[in-house]
Amino acid sequence: HRLELQQAIARTKTDLARVSSPEARSKILEELCKKLIQAEEYEEAVAVAREVYYCEGADPERRAVHHFLIAQIYATRMEASPNIQLMEENRQLAIRTAREVVAQGYPKKWLVRESAAQLIQSLTDPKRLREVRGWVEKRQNDPSFQNKLRVAQIQSAQIDRALTQKGMGSRTALESQSQAKTMSRGTASVSYSRATIP
Repeated sequence: HRLELQQAIARTKTDLARVSSPEARSKILEELCKKLIQAEEYEEAVAVAREVYYCEGADPERRAVHHFLIAQIYATRMEASPNIQLMEENRQLAIRTAREVVAQGYPKKWLVRESAAQLIQSLTDPKRLREVRGWVEKRQNDPSFQNKLRVAQIQSAQIDRALTQKGMGSRTALESQSQAKTMSRGTASVSYSRATIP
């Protein structure tokens, strides 16, 4: 499954190199971002979501959704953090970005402000934080965690080599950097909430 996902990511990057219009580019970047989140490549997913957000000439609603998505990726990364310090850093990044979204004044019909407000509520809820902290502490105190992490990194590098040999391209420098900072695989799902805040 992971190999298929990496191949899909490589194909999407190839498609991206073929387009120049902001709208077409933002659509492919959106697909790439989804695939990166699926692959739990959060560092690069944030970078791609930022690229959509800053893509002048792209659909304004798509840009707004990706502004919110940056915050949600940080929240997902918080849950997948290997230790309490990184968990808190990611939580603060998620809160700060979600507050930026709320302050941006996006049209109400896009629902991004409501989604960001819900995310802030979740990130500051003591009960929810205790639960996430419990997952992270368990991971941090698991003596086999670092071994599992190394195995995952080796497997990822082998997949990259296989893709490169097949001529599907190699990872970017940003991805290589994120490889060194790989975090454990979390169970969080990224979704765009359409519920309103009472």
